[in-house]
Amino acid sequence: PTSQWKDTCRYAGAVWYSLPGPCPSQHYNNQSLICRGHEPGGACPPGVIPTGEGNCTYSYQLVGEISLNELSGIDTDYDSFIKKGGREYNKWSDQGVLTDFWNWKWSHHVCDARVEKANEMFRKKYPDDPNEKDLPSPVCDFNYGSFYG
Repeated sequence: PTSQWKDTCRYAGAVWYSLPGPCPSQHYNNQSLICRGHEPGGACPPGVIPTGEGNCTYSYQLVGEISLNELSGIDTDYDSFIKKGGREYNKWSDQGVLTDFWNWKWSHHVCDARVEKANEMFRKKYPDDPNEKDLPSPVCDFNYGSFYG
């Protein structure tokens, strides 16, 4: 993460990626087609290797997903969970109600366990896909001096 978050990040080896989407000058629900045309964002078209141009600075491939509800053990819809008195996290008690996934939010050990739980859940759901531990970290070859110089 950036230096402003260095004292609040409790996840070892965490990296903060900022991937610009289309029309970043507008709120996400106020993006006109004209704005999207003028500000396409940095995602390259599928299959294209990033060129570094403003409209092609990163690429990605969707391989699967796990939901936070699934991960945190909320097995009903979220509104039902709330109506039953559930809360994902209460900062005063440092625990959730009817779920314990976010308990002890600032504990490095518990944060590591949450990351491992997410990795395990993804591996179980998508056993034939590479997982986070199989893939190299993306290279960041951004050169501040040449970009802003």
